[in-house]
Amino acid sequence: MLDNYLDVLTVDDTAAVLRVSRRSVMRLLAEGKIEYRKIGRIYRISKKAIMDYLYNGQMADLS
Repeated sequence: MLDNYLDVLTVDDTAAVLRVSRRSVMRLLAEGKIEYRKIGRIYRISKKAIMDYLYNGQMADLS
């Protein structure tokens, strides 16, 4: 699933992986549901943070 991505993803990459909108990803970040680091204006999300989110059964948050 994440094999085609680098170890650190952008918001757009994360949206593509989760198959949701960029706005949904930003909401998840703001709510603290997915861990991230902000470098300047750029959000960076690790593969581990995405996998943790998925494996903890948090996909219901997107509805």
